Amino acid sequence: MVNALPGEKLKLFADDTGLFVSGVDISVLNHNRNCHMNALNRWFIANRLHLNVQKTNVMVFPRSNADNICVTLGHMTIERVHTYRYLGVFIDDQLNWCKPL
Repeated sequence: MVNALPGEKLKLFADDTGLFVSGVDISVLNHNRNCHMNALNRWFIANRLHLNVQKTNVMVFPRSNADNICVTLGHMTIERVHTYRYLGVFIDDQLNWCKPL
């Protein structure tokens, strides 16, 4: 999978995968995200695998000025969250390390 995005921010740990995409503005971020997601989608198809969209989320840091970001894989929309548990640690889209109430 890492060969599908050489030099990119793909982090693998056991059965968890994290893709970290950055951009100087929303249009660059959306372009980078589209390119990376299309490359991953091609890798999934070539390897006869499927991404479980129900277990997949996207988070935007910081969340201001990012309301128009919509992440898709093929024809499936990936849910955007404001708090996520990654490798046992809770983080929110304001970069606070706290457990949600």
